[in-house]
Amino acid sequence: MDINMPESNGAYFLLSFVGIGLNFFLLSSLTQSSDASGEKTHTGIIAYFGLSILHSVAISIGLILLILPGLYLALRWLPAFARLLKSDEGVVEALGWSWDRTKGHELALGLPFLGMTSIYLLGVGPIVGWEYLYNLTDYLSYETIESLYVPSVVLTNIALALGLAWYTILGVACYSCLRDDVWGETAAFE
Repeated sequence: MDINMPESNGAYFLLSFVGIGLNFFLLSSLTQSSDASGEKTHTGIIAYFGLSILHSVAISIGLILLILPGLYLALRWLPAFARLLKSDEGVVEALGWSWDRTKGHELALGLPFLGMTSIYLLGVGPIVGWEYLYNLTDYLSYETIESLYVPSVVLTNIALALGLAWYTILGVACYSCLRDDVWGETAAFE
């Protein structure tokens, strides 16, 4: 889609909803197949969409400010999506629960979180890099730059999808360990 519709921002906007829906399906499937499956799912895609917006805006603001605040928020809010699905709580309460429960476990979550962040940055890199590549047209031919477009779009989409999937998987694992106040560093990642 990116390759065939580079000028279609409306299509990108609609495709982002498809991405949110697919990630909701992944989260729902993971929570059903995890040891949290004894719990009934309480909320649906509308609440998930609301949490996605609030989560994304807050983390984006943190990333814009100094990068580290955004990463810290993303780390502390890892289990918020699974909590939202499996409780009667609302969006703000799920974020608060996640913040309270992950306190003191930042180091244990940090290593797998850094792996996810690295994959996500691999996807964001080409997006940022294109702006700088076009500034180098004095040194590189336009044809060379254009030949790199399709591979970078494919790499970007794969890396962003893998990073988001890893974030979701890590969040469900974190939720499974923290929901009953049972925490073991090995239990979360087995």
